[in-house]
Amino acid sequence: MKITGEGVDGRMNGKFESKEPLPVVRIKHINSERQADEVTYPADFLIEDIDGSVIGEAELNIHHHFLDDDRASTAYLNTIKITGKEHGRGYGKAAYIELMRWLNKHGLTLISGYRLSRGAAKIWEWLTGQGLAIKVDEGVIDETAESGGYSTAQYEAV
Repeated sequence: MKITGEGVDGRMNGKFESKEPLPVVRIKHINSERQADEVTYPADFLIEDIDGSVIGEAELNIHHHFLDDDRASTAYLNTIKITGKEHGRGYGKAAYIELMRWLNKHGLTLISGYRLSRGAAKIWEWLTGQGLAIKVDEGVIDETAESGGYSTAQYEAV
């Protein structure tokens, strides 16, 4: 699959701006070593700080809905990692927003996926509080030792 297009404006007119100040990050789309299939396309990114230093990485899975022309294609974040001293300082939140902008530019919508870690659920709740996402399913939190607090709540960028 080739990602192209003029992009579409989402319900937030494609701006995806936080109500609170966040560090500046840039994302760079890189070639993925992961394999695409008939429906899923892997999209991998490096996350850089304002000086261009790599501070993390993100892996998206993009899904195209061929059977329903009215439904936009979606992507979910498979993994995001912020490394070193930048961890816990807002760089992950800023990276989520940059990924949402990139996806919107290509006519795609970020969704949360089906099993969220505590950290991911916390980010999605923050995005919801910022008006950048909506919760589409309350889900439940599984506190068993095997699941370690994973949530089945589902969110969608707006």
